[in-house]
Amino acid sequence: MKKQKLVFFIAILFIFVILSGCVNDNMLISIDDIGHQNAPRDSFVFNDVNLIQNFLFLNVSYGGGCEEHIFLLISTSFMESNPVQVNVVLSHEDNDDPCDAWITEEMIFNLLSLKKAYQEQYQLTFGKIILNLEGWKDSLTYKF
Repeated sequence: MKKQKLVFFIAILFIFVILSGCVNDNMLISIDDIGHQNAPRDSFVFNDVNLIQNFLFLNVSYGGGCEEHIFLLISTSFMESNPVQVNVVLSHEDNDDPCDAWITEEMIFNLLSLKKAYQEQYQLTFGKIILNLEGWKDSLTYKF
């Protein structure tokens, strides 16, 4: 079953990359201690979280339907531990949406900027980063 799920997500990733040509800039993870601390945290729930290669797949649900909802993925700087860790928040700005429709959305975030920052800071081409995703039950291990 786990192998089927992995194949499914790789297929989705492949389709996404082919159709989009590239990942939208606002779907990149940003590394920003102040932004992480001050990020809007309007309510939502995680339905599922998967990390596949350099992409973080997030399935979330939230109330709304009348206003644009903005989601950003923001991490802290690297915490000195072994392996290195970052705290990550999925920032949600609901723009005071008064509607109550239950919306479910799949988001894909590119983690390459986090990988590049690690490689530059530690002068390594490979590594492992533990992602502590606020609101998700388990930490995620990003290996490259």
